[in-house]
Amino acid sequence: MKITTTYLDMTKEFNISEVIERYNLDMDEVAKALFPNVRYTKPALDRVLRGETYINTEQLRALANLAGVIVPDLFTISKWKGGTEEGCLTFLKGDYKVKLNYNGVWLSLYKNNELLTQEISMPNMTLEQFIQHIDELIINLNNNENGNN
Repeated sequence: MKITTTYLDMTKEFNISEVIERYNLDMDEVAKALFPNVRYTKPALDRVLRGETYINTEQLRALANLAGVIVPDLFTISKWKGGTEEGCLTFLKGDYKVKLNYNGVWLSLYKNNELLTQEISMPNMTLEQFIQHIDELIINLNNNENGNN
């Protein structure tokens, strides 16, 4: 089920099924977190998943808390998210993680925490160009992997 909402003056889609899958959440725990005062939590969650009803902002907060993220992250699950790790800038999206050291020299690409490739990064890239480069790198690696099967 998708919910379109305005959050911080930006229209974003929320797909609860995708959030549950992405964060590997247990359906029973999700049902209990979203419907703490309901006797039959699983059928209540099933109605949400079928699009028969919607969750409110308090339930969004509970879902974000259960997933260990902030509410806006629930709406940007398919976009790159930035952070830091081990003295590197990191970008996370789905199963992929990209680490770039602060000097901008080494780029490491991981899938499910397994190192796929490392390269010397291109200097003088805008953030948009860098994100495009990462996406293209993943597409090329996936094409090579699919070609070898």
